Amino acid sequence: MLDFVRQVLCLYLAHVIQTTWILNIKILGIVPDVVIITIVWIALTSGGMRATALAFCAGFMQDTYLPSELGLNALSKSAIAFAIAEMRGRVVAEAPHVQILMICAAVLAHDFIFYIVHSGVGVIEVPYYWLRFGLGRAIYTSLAGGLVLYTLQLVQRYFTR
Repeated sequence: MLDFVRQVLCLYLAHVIQTTWILNIKILGIVPDVVIITIVWIALTSGGMRATALAFCAGFMQDTYLPSELGLNALSKSAIAFAIAEMRGRVVAEAPHVQILMICAAVLAHDFIFYIVHSGVGVIEVPYYWLRFGLGRAIYTSLAGGLVLYTLQLVQRYFTR
């Protein structure tokens, strides 16, 4: 139960950081997605059902800021949480390079789903938007996420003995 409460609080904190502070570390108009980093962490450390449900709630919380696309973030974030939770047993999820690749793949999958379903982007334009905006965001988010997850592992290793 305590683990669940910690994950909910981390998602809420990630949402607050994503909507307020993270805009200060923008590079070439690209900001990392802290919510996806948190969802990947939850999917790698807990079961698929919990990760999917929490990712849906986090996506729905983000969707409240843009009511015209209500449900789109919830759909894409729950889909990537489910996929990563399913892959968790098939890869060495504790390895930092695997976590970085999973974050990168999660951002690319999220953006692909978002652009496919988004009403403002035509199907013909999806690859352009996906490569133009999604690739840079995926690289930036995976590097930032790798740093965050590595720091969390160090803290857990040295302070929870």
